[in-house]
Amino acid sequence: MSLGIDVGGTKIAYGEVANGRILWKNTIATPQSKNELIATLTKIIDTYSGKEIGIGIPGQIKNGYVIFTPNIPLSDTPLSEILLKKTGKRISVENDANAFLIAEYRWGAVSSYDSAIGITLGTGIGGAIMIEGKLWSGAHGAGAELGHMALIEDGPLCGCGSRGCFEAIASPRSIEKWVKEQIKNGFPSQKTLYSLKEIIECRNKEPICTMAYERFVRFLGMGVANLVNILDPDIVVFGGSGVLSWEKWKDDAYAIFNRRILPSLKGKVKWVKARFLADSGIIGAAATASP
Repeated sequence: MSLGIDVGGTKIAYGEVANGRILWKNTIATPQSKNELIATLTKIIDTYSGKEIGIGIPGQIKNGYVIFTPNIPLSDTPLSEILLKKTGKRISVENDANAFLIAEYRWGAVSSYDSAIGITLGTGIGGAIMIEGKLWSGAHGAGAELGHMALIEDGPLCGCGSRGCFEAIASPRSIEKWVKEQIKNGFPSQKTLYSLKEIIECRNKEPICTMAYERFVRFLGMGVANLVNILDPDIVVFGGSGVLSWEKWKDDAYAIFNRRILPSLKGKVKWVKARFLADSGIIGAAATASP
């Protein structure tokens, strides 16, 4: 058993996990200062009697050091070292997308494969790469920032500061933002705001939804094809809020993908939905700590 702590921009979800199953969980608001956040994590860890503890954070992590995280006040922080001094416990600190892929590899949808790409569709697009059963994080902790692959020169501004990134074009939030901008510029619609779920539901009824849906599947398929052509994995596993409508978009996005990959790879790289969805952050964080 191990404790998984999923640190997000607005909430911290944590719970005890055994073999991919949550035994109990809790959620609290994320403090907005570094000192308060570290104090909160320390309190959570101190109240847990076990020794295996993992923390998942959306950002660049290298050997327990938080290099950069845009939505949480922990950039440039030796988090594992600080928490060891405060609690006496060794804590695994990992990028949340890496944690997601570890959980799917150990207990989920990719347990039979040693070569995989993990993609999380949510506020942005998170990524993780597994080669021969081991995560690839790069020389500087940014080896799987797949969402920041450039797809359009001078495209939409991304949170990383660049333009035309994969997540600035194809993430659920970016698609919703794109629709909002089109409506603001005068494109006719029945509403002023649409969630990705609503866009997918009305893709055959409203022109604005049709355009947005086609943008989503086109760039998602193209982006994943680029990754597969470079890495040649056995399988691609998708998680995050964007897969809640998986059955309605996967075939269209896969068709784009299949046209873009190398002829020698056609029909060989599977796309699968993650086993762990709602609690994937907790389970993934716990997976990084389990032996």
